[in-house]
Amino acid sequence: MPERMFAPGFRVTRHDGLILAAGLAAVALLAPARGRLALIVAMAVGHFFLFCNVFRIRRLPELVWAAVFIVCGGLVQGEVLGWPVAVVAWEAVAAVLIGLEMRDPSYHGIGWRWINPGLPPWWRERNGGE
Repeated sequence: MPERMFAPGFRVTRHDGLILAAGLAAVALLAPARGRLALIVAMAVGHFFLFCNVFRIRRLPELVWAAVFIVCGGLVQGEVLGWPVAVVAWEAVAAVLIGLEMRDPSYHGIGWRWINPGLPPWWRERNGGE
């Protein structure tokens, strides 16, 4: 297995750029005729970017947010929830998950030097050096 590099902080790969570009194109195409569908695409792509590139949270919190996203979307579709409530729920869950992640010793997203100055020793301990 290749050695993992210590590379915390904000990042954007070519793959991420392609996903963002495709998502933005989809939103632009959908917005005039299907505004709510465009909102769903924008929320999914935007949170992908926040979770994977800005805050770099672990997989389980991402999946928790995705589950809330799907459940709220279904409740909106079934007319149990309104769109504003769903959007507030999505954003509230995202904020809580990001806040919890920032308290974890493995936090390595944006601002890690200030938020988690103990990350380099934590990394070395688990990865056998830098």
